[in-house]
Amino acid sequence: PEDKFPSHSAWLKYQWKLHRIESRNGDVKYELYNLAGDAEESKDWTGSRLNLPQKMLAEMKPELEAWLASVARSLNGKDYQ
Repeated sequence: PEDKFPSHSAWLKYQWKLHRIESRNGDVKYELYNLAGDAEESKDWTGSRLNLPQKMLAEMKPELEAWLASVARSLNGKDYQ
């Protein structure tokens, strides 16, 4: 299907890394890390109220979702769009 992305995927933008984790029942969880100061990914910034992490989360989520949809279309025999 082109609307389900089970398992785990990640998206990088500058020093930020967004993880998208979808459970078998369809629940999706995101985790956001700043790799510049935390290469071990120990501090998840998704719950932060600071402007920069929230801005990055708002930018990166749709980018990751668009990439996943593009991969799914390709796997279904359609070209990347």
